[in-house]
Amino acid sequence: MAEAAAMALATKMVSLLQLQTTNYIIDNQQLVTFFNSTDHSTPLDWTIKFFTQQFINKITRNSNTMAHMLAKQARIASAQILSI
Repeated sequence: MAEAAAMALATKMVSLLQLQTTNYIIDNQQLVTFFNSTDHSTPLDWTIKFFTQQFINKITRNSNTMAHMLAKQARIASAQILSI
């Protein structure tokens, strides 16, 4: 829930600062997968629905795809480091 709230807060900050290009980095694969899915009606937990909807309303689909790719790369890299 904290990560979903942080993403919603980040979108508000970006909007208030009127930033044009923003990258969102998150290490929660479940949230990234949810944001990249086509069905946003069933979040991981209903208590985060408010936060996930705020984030989804602010972010374009292309940004979600990039976030998914970067999160996946980070997850693979961290798994490789841990296996050393």
